[in-house]
Amino acid sequence: MEDDGFLESFGSNPKSYKITFDKEKVTIPEIMNSIMTRKKVSSSSLILK
Repeated sequence: MEDDGFLESFGSNPKSYKITFDKEKVTIPEIMNSIMTRKKVSSSSLILK
């Protein structure tokens, strides 16, 4: 289930994520936290729409 959310987040804008990760050189936990946070924000935005 977590993999699906991971792919969904990357599918929306993979380049932005890759560029951000490469520049900041974040750790795996930070990447996952960022994805989960953005995922929640995106879901909320979709619901509000």
